[in-house]
Amino acid sequence: MIVQVTHVNLKSIVSYNCAICAAKLISPSSETSSGDTGPRFYCPQCRRTVEYTSDNFSASFRLAFTVREACTPVAHTLVAFDDIAEKVIGCSALEWEQRVRMHPETIQLMSNQLRGAWFRVTLRTKRRVKKHAHLIPDRIIATLTRLQ
Repeated sequence: MIVQVTHVNLKSIVSYNCAICAAKLISPSSETSSGDTGPRFYCPQCRRTVEYTSDNFSASFRLAFTVREACTPVAHTLVAFDDIAEKVIGCSALEWEQRVRMHPETIQLMSNQLRGAWFRVTLRTKRRVKKHAHLIPDRIIATLTRLQ
């Protein structure tokens, strides 16, 4: 299907998971770690504070788009995870987060570049069994190719 991006959800593009138990980490607090390497997270399952180092957590993308199909005015919300989102954004989730921390305007610039862009999209046919089982299966992007 051919779609045009009409909106990019800028909220919660990157999520963090504990490296030990894989639970979703609670958002970074405003305080920084002792070495000033970045924010701290909290793992509710391990009940521990997680420092901002790549050994303590993993970062992943969840990029939500509102799109319209080329032939119809009907709007759909599609979600791209990890590898697909990396192709769109151009870097890993951890690299993205570091860029945004240094240059917060990057989020809006990315949104502006995507808004109005055309893509060829293939949707997943199987329901996700694990973390995002509540999402309607036909709204998860399997492949995404930007059209010129």
